Amino acid sequence: MKVLEVLEKERDKMKKEELNEYGYPINKDSDKKIRQGMDFGTWVGFILILIMIIWWVLKLVGII
Repeated sequence: MKVLEVLEKERDKMKKEELNEYGYPINKDSDKKIRQGMDFGTWVGFILILIMIIWWVLKLVGII
């Protein structure tokens, strides 16, 4: 009977919490930690890869 009581308490607790579109509880603390957009390191890596692709295409064509 103890297990049923615990499950009922958890169910009641879940009903009181706000749920997202998938049915999971929304944790307001973790939502604030999510960064919007890309950080500096990601941009640097993206630009380096883009430069390497352009260099490879130019070398393949014979311009470099």
